[in-house]
Amino acid sequence: MSYENFELIVTDQDSDRLDVLLNSSGESAQGLLERELDRAHVVPQRTISPNVVTMNSVVTFLDENTNEVSQIALVYPNNANASEGRISVLAPLGSALLGLKAGQQIECPLPNNKSRLIKVLSVDFQPESRGAYDL
Repeated sequence: MSYENFELIVTDQDSDRLDVLLNSSGESAQGLLERELDRAHVVPQRTISPNVVTMNSVVTFLDENTNEVSQIALVYPNNANASEGRISVLAPLGSALLGLKAGQQIECPLPNNKSRLIKVLSVDFQPESRGAYDL
């Protein structure tokens, strides 16, 4: 994953839950998420800006390689269902989106040593901004 000069922001609750997930997961994609969390700035969940992608957020993003706009929900692996637009945080796209703000972009790895540049256009739903602190 190619990093730009910006800080990722993760809530304290998401950080704690993702640490537990990583410690119990055997998924190979967890390395991407671990690297993202290592560089993230952790903030209290009640203070997170509403334009930051958190767990269970619904995000609209642009694939700058194809100019395709997509909307997904960023979820924990047990709730993932790609055909319904629910992407696991352990998937490369999910790991890349976590902690980004609307307007930021990041390079997301693909199979065969390829990548795509994605840009967050909007955070359409964020649990914390709606007072849903227990999702």
